Amino acid sequence: MSIQYITDLDDFKTILDWNSKVVIKFTATWCGPCKRIAPTYKQLAKDNKDIIFLEVDVDDAGQSLLSHLQISGIPRFLGYSNTKLVGEMTGGDENRLKELVTKLQKVE
Repeated sequence: MSIQYITDLDDFKTILDWNSKVVIKFTATWCGPCKRIAPTYKQLAKDNKDIIFLEVDVDDAGQSLLSHLQISGIPRFLGYSNTKLVGEMTGGDENRLKELVTKLQKVE
């Protein structure tokens, strides 16, 4: 499945309610670490079709989404299973991102 782009809190809540496993990436076009980790995120989305991968450009997102999820640094990744946060990370470490997705895969 490809990455879905969202911009507001309502979209996020709807997707979270209807999908058991979700990873969301917060990024910006001007962010160097965001650009470097983008190919890894894209490959993880291709390789893990049972997980919904979302992406939010912080410059396009509604403030309610950023405030609700307390996003202060990017790239920022949040992993959810059945609407519960099960993992998170900030930064461009590809191994930590892969570990986050693996952890999410193992959650029932």
